[in-house]
Amino acid sequence: MNVIGEAKGIKLHSPTDAYFSYFNSPYFGHSHATAIDIYPHHHEWGGPVESPIVGKLVRTQKTKMGRKKEFPTDDYDFGIAIQPENSEGAIVRILHCKPTLKEGSTVE
Repeated sequence: MNVIGEAKGIKLHSPTDAYFSYFNSPYFGHSHATAIDIYPHHHEWGGPVESPIVGKLVRTQKTKMGRKKEFPTDDYDFGIAIQPENSEGAIVRILHCKPTLKEGSTVE
């Protein structure tokens, strides 16, 4: 895993065979340099992904999708909140990944 970003001492990682983007999106987080998209090498929509952070899964949220997009989407999207290890009060949000762990689980 490679470090691809850091904020307030929290390092975000990406698999060495993945590619990532800071600004290749019209969404608010990207235009304000507070988001990173990580694209796994397998290019399989809905396929497995590795967490960019180690910590505790504190919340998941299932959300109904809005209007249809030009790329493959499901009817629902997911948000995952992880409290990074050794970072009390900080939360890293992961979007567009269906969680396989339950709230309270350790994410490695």
